[in-house]
Amino acid sequence: MKTVFKDDSISLLLDLYELTMAQGYWQSGKQSQQATFDLFVRQHPKGRGYLVNAGLADILDYAETLKFSEADIKYLRKQNLFSDGFLNYLKRFKFRGDIWAMPEGQVFFANEPVIRVSGNIIETQILESFFLNTINLQTMIATKASRVVLEAKQRKVFDFSLRRAHGQDAALKVARSSYIAGFSGTSNVLAGKRYGIPVVGTMAHSFVMCFKKESESFDSYARSFPDKSTLLVDTYDTKAGIKAAIQTGKELKRRGHQLLAIRLDSGDLAALSKIARRMLDAAGLSKVKIFASGNLDEYRIRELLKKKAKIDNFGVGTKMGVSQDAPYIDVIYKISEVTDRQGNFLPTMKLSQGKTTFPGRKQVYRLYTSGGRFLKDILALEKEGTKGSPLLRRVIYKGKITYKRPSLRRIRDFTRRNLLSLDERYKKINNPAVYPVVISRQLNKLTRDLTSEIKIRQNPGTLSRFPPQADLSRRQTSLRLEPSAEAERVSPDFRRRRIRLRRRLKACLPARQGRSCQGRVVFLDIDTQYDFMHPRGKLYVHGAEKLIPRLKRIIKFARSNNIPVISSLDNHKKNDPEFRLFPAHCVKGTKGYRKVNIGFSKQIKQTLVIKNTFDIFSNPRVKKLLKPYSAAFVFGVALDYCVKAACLGLVKSGIKTYLLTDATAAVSAKGKKEALRLLKHKGVLFIDSKNAIRQLPRTKISS
Repeated sequence: MKTVFKDDSISLLLDLYELTMAQGYWQSGKQSQQATFDLFVRQHPKGRGYLVNAGLADILDYAETLKFSEADIKYLRKQNLFSDGFLNYLKRFKFRGDIWAMPEGQVFFANEPVIRVSGNIIETQILESFFLNTINLQTMIATKASRVVLEAKQRKVFDFSLRRAHGQDAALKVARSSYIAGFSGTSNVLAGKRYGIPVVGTMAHSFVMCFKKESESFDSYARSFPDKSTLLVDTYDTKAGIKAAIQTGKELKRRGHQLLAIRLDSGDLAALSKIARRMLDAAGLSKVKIFASGNLDEYRIRELLKKKAKIDNFGVGTKMGVSQDAPYIDVIYKISEVTDRQGNFLPTMKLSQGKTTFPGRKQVYRLYTSGGRFLKDILALEKEGTKGSPLLRRVIYKGKITYKRPSLRRIRDFTRRNLLSLDERYKKINNPAVYPVVISRQLNKLTRDLTSEIKIRQNPGTLSRFPPQADLSRRQTSLRLEPSAEAERVSPDFRRRRIRLRRRLKACLPARQGRSCQGRVVFLDIDTQYDFMHPRGKLYVHGAEKLIPRLKRIIKFARSNNIPVISSLDNHKKNDPEFRLFPAHCVKGTKGYRKVNIGFSKQIKQTLVIKNTFDIFSNPRVKKLLKPYSAAFVFGVALDYCVKAACLGLVKSGIKTYLLTDATAAVSAKGKKEALRLLKHKGVLFIDSKNAIRQLPRTKISS
């Protein structure tokens, strides 16, 4: 039976609950209540260090033209779910709100709002399904395609995914999104017509097989396209196919034309490309390109180029067109503020385990290095006045598009410039570094305060304290608390500082050799766990493994001199809320949770302190444990988070605090610099482990 579509309305391309909620709002008299929604990605797909925004063009068209047709209303009436009054409301429906969005081609990161929608609650709610569907597919493909382009190293890449894309509309969107990401063209003719993308084509094995001889098929094709022929040479025997293509190429050259390329679609592409290049060059056809296809993606292209493959262009299909290694993005659309009866905007947030959101109307600010590279992003409340370039721009005002749309070529160039500005470590296809997204202090405070308020509101009579596992200011890899601006510059005069340190050590520590240090001095070992210290750890701190020999010497000294050690252990459950933002790490019972081997033994007085925030003082036992000590030496990871917090807590507790500067590592050079400034300002003393051991008194433990 033939399916007949009576209209081309896509207004019902939404989840049913958008409409049932809309009727609920309408019947509750909330249709004039204003709200703001954020569309963002909860966490990066596996192996992704960044995302490329795509799909805004469809978002704009949908939001401006959305209306329910008579056929839509008739269908909804048949569902026996909706009242006549609500259906009459839908007949007059139009989005009249505001939309702010990042431009297409913008590189962005998890937890950053890509789109912010403000308007009445029904209008903003109904947009959800289409927005999520659009951004999920197109951003997923643009990101995947950008990785392919980066690994191709200036070689041209073409979209061959039409036949295996997940549907006809998806095939069009894949062609557009991959072009935005840097692909040079597509085999999809309709996409070329619709979007103005260059179209390319070679030939199929079926064309070759319709002729008695391979050479006849090549000659026939070349007669039709004397300057645009790409000959597929692997139908029977690749080397023989290359020879036949060379004969066709020579004949074209004799007639004043040029064979464009040969295509390799199977076999050892690296080896065959080298053979083909030698044969073509020897035949005087050095201008003929070598085109490769066949289950290619960024990983395969990287392997080929490592083997010095002589490939000029790549045709990439299935694995890019469905983003095989990361087939979806965890993109969500959540309310962040709503008006009260007086029309005042009130921030709101979700507290579900592992799915907590940030409240309020927000903006994303990007800071750059002096060389124009991305330094970090700050997620802040819109009116904070945070430094940096705002990434969200107003694209729709009162239901009308105000954004001047760039051409697809300009979007493509914008993507290229964005990717050039992103450091190489974030673009790695395996284990990329995590780009710093910083939470502003005002947003962090609002989040903490609102969490407590909501919990008290939902549980009257119960005082609810912000739970440590949801503390947004704790040590995190991509989402961090904005550093304090009160830090001072660290003095470069290390010699004078060492002399001052020795004097202070003498004032603090036991003066006589042979006296036990126990009761006066304690070592604080912060988070020396596999997931932080080992290069294969989930949240590896760069260079941390190089500290291990030095840490062993420190622990050996503690064992020899009866110095107690308090060791912190970052501890998380499998479904810890922190994992909504970052990879699971330090999960109890896993290898990543274990301490690395730095020489602990039964001879050492070691106390383990469990924590699930960056601050060891979040465990109430710590203050009691530290009561007997007047001085503490701190080492471990990461300096700019957990180690910094431990030092600040010690200073606050009145304990003379020494940071072993050569026995700690930081997540970033910028973070290290800021941490040292702040710690110096707060009175923490800096000393390396060698000088600390030299100054500390020694006492042997009797066997």
